[in-house]
Amino acid sequence: MSSQTSIVRILEIGDHHFCADVYPERTTLLWTGWRPPFKRDQLVYQDCTPLRFLSAMRDVRAGKYDLVVAYAGLYSPWHPRNWLRAFAREPWKPIATLTRGFGVSWLRYSRIRVPFVVLDMNDASLIGRHNFFLLDKAPFVFKRELPADRWHAIVGSAHTYLPTVRIRRKRFWQERLQKIHPIALPIRRVNVDNLYEGDFPDKTADIFFSGEVEANSWARRSGIAELKSLAAHGINVDIADQRLPRAEFHCRMAKAWLAWSPAGMSWECFRTGEAAQCLTVPLVNYPTVERHMPLLDGEHAFYYGVEPGGLKRAVEIALADKGKLKRMAIAAREHVLTHHTPRAIVDHVIETVLTRGK
Repeated sequence: MSSQTSIVRILEIGDHHFCADVYPERTTLLWTGWRPPFKRDQLVYQDCTPLRFLSAMRDVRAGKYDLVVAYAGLYSPWHPRNWLRAFAREPWKPIATLTRGFGVSWLRYSRIRVPFVVLDMNDASLIGRHNFFLLDKAPFVFKRELPADRWHAIVGSAHTYLPTVRIRRKRFWQERLQKIHPIALPIRRVNVDNLYEGDFPDKTADIFFSGEVEANSWARRSGIAELKSLAAHGINVDIADQRLPRAEFHCRMAKAWLAWSPAGMSWECFRTGEAAQCLTVPLVNYPTVERHMPLLDGEHAFYYGVEPGGLKRAVEIALADKGKLKRMAIAAREHVLTHHTPRAIVDHVIETVLTRGK
């Protein structure tokens, strides 16, 4: 972390609070989400009412902040899912609940004379029309689940279906998509103190999985049968039949050589980074998105195709060399702790904006 990163003062506006979590002492959080933020008992925040927004913009002009961070909302601010659900949840705060969801949209009319960055941390790979102005206003945009073909991010917004050649030739759309940077899903640290003794856990299973299947990614529906088939052919498979407490989930995962981590609601999954911290090698279906500092195939993780037999082949190849699996597990843990924690993600964003924005 650079010395400049360690002193930057941040104004954070939106329905996430990564900066406030990592640097609470020098971050002001204006909240726009329909429900109070998680960890609200420990988190200092203010509802993004019109008066507070105007006050914050005056502070920006007065030089009280070095960076403005805004989050791209999944739904437009006028969508009932925002203001109506907010009011239903906190009816005793009518002004705040009915207006705070518009907070990020007010940036459209504000002059921001300090570095400005937009983060899209949603599971959805799409960019809604209501966020197009952010692509124009912000010099830097970071997006999770950025499709390998970026044009797919504007399906249903810039074009009803897949954007045509006419749209792809437009310079302003090329410039909008060009400024987007992929960003990883921030993975919180796993407490491994009680998971195992010594430097490496004893392995009692070949592969572990715990997670929702039926109402989740199709990669899970198609893969679970293949995983059970492996168990019938001598592979030691540990599949949890119900949701596990967090501590037990990590403990059982640490005892397996591999953790099956197929896509969930998005391609990235918390399980992948948690498995790496438990010294278990993640087994993931091939990515469909651009990635930031990814776990590398054969070095930190194993990847497989979702076609029939892809998972089975990957498991058999991985388990053929336990020595390599141990080395990969150690490398994966180091990689995740270095690049994928919330602090690492926030520092990466700040450093990118401050250095490239000069």
